[in-house]
Amino acid sequence: MAASGEEIDVWHQPWIPWLDFNCFNSLMESIKPKGYTVRTLADLSIGNEWNKEVVQQIFGDLGNRITEIPRLPLNHKDKIIWTGKQNGIFSIKSAYGTDQEAHFDKKKKGIWTWIGHSDLHPRLSTFLWRVLNEALPVREKLRFLLDKDCPLCNSAEENCLHLFKNCGFAKMLWFSGKIPLLVDKIPGENVIQFTENMVTSLENSNYDRKEILTYMGCVWEQIWRSRNDLCRRGIRANLDMMKRNIEMAFQSYSTYSGKDALVDIFSDPPKNRLEEAYWQRILDGKRVICTDASWLRGEARLAAVMRMKNLESWAHKTSRTKAESALIAELKAILLALQWAWEKKWDRICVLSDCAQTIQALRAKQCPPFWKTFNVALEILDCSK
Repeated sequence: MAASGEEIDVWHQPWIPWLDFNCFNSLMESIKPKGYTVRTLADLSIGNEWNKEVVQQIFGDLGNRITEIPRLPLNHKDKIIWTGKQNGIFSIKSAYGTDQEAHFDKKKKGIWTWIGHSDLHPRLSTFLWRVLNEALPVREKLRFLLDKDCPLCNSAEENCLHLFKNCGFAKMLWFSGKIPLLVDKIPGENVIQFTENMVTSLENSNYDRKEILTYMGCVWEQIWRSRNDLCRRGIRANLDMMKRNIEMAFQSYSTYSGKDALVDIFSDPPKNRLEEAYWQRILDGKRVICTDASWLRGEARLAAVMRMKNLESWAHKTSRTKAESALIAELKAILLALQWAWEKKWDRICVLSDCAQTIQALRAKQCPPFWKTFNVALEILDCSK
């Protein structure tokens, strides 16, 4: 993300956020033969603003969209942003996700959100992920094995879909369990399709999604354990014991909630007289400016209302602008209030907003953890110094 743009190579550093690296390279290679002498983004800029005439001359119709890319305040350095993550910070996990985009089909994104839900036990979530990715060492994947038959039924080649759905032993377990199912009636050419169809059908029968996924994970985990006991130690599975183990595991996993381990940072602190007295001192003699914003389809309406304690006078200021999200709109409303106070030379102000995520970040002298807000958030922090 550019401020002055002096440190960003126009030709080799991907600075257009909606283009991936290959598309960016193709675009720049198509422009190079025209012989433009620009080297950095500073050559396309006037201060920290886009030089629209130059940008449109080089990029044609695409130039209009490029000139809408937000810029950081000039007193900040150019910033490297990892667009694969909302906070803009690179991580191995997000790089893996980017690399595997073709595998994690966007149409199937919902299922990965389901199993990554904070209310699912991490151990169960991890096992579900392994099954859905077919990342278990079933016999189909073991090239050194000549015998590929399922060890539980010996009737077909062992793969994840067979082991957890089509195997005769698995069918008995599904049918005789806590949630009796005829899995033959649930379609699916692979484990992901089978899972999605099962969850959808049971949700229509008033089962909770967490309950469905937890039960499914318990059944699959028990099938995998029984299969391994048979392959490694020669211990044959006992259906009644497996059902008891599934029931106990289900009860244990069902009581887990990711929220138990988290502190709700957005909860209001308890109201008491000491707190009220504290805010009375904070607001005493200051102009209080309340801000708010409405947002719809890229358009935002901003409002700031000022009232001074112990005085009857009040004033307001409104504006209309473009904003990529509701969060950016809330930030622009706060910036509107600060700029208004600067114009009026109000030296003692207190800005109030109902956007908790924004306020918590700004009070800590930080940007909210969304890289697309950095330009507005840094401008607010600069104004508030």
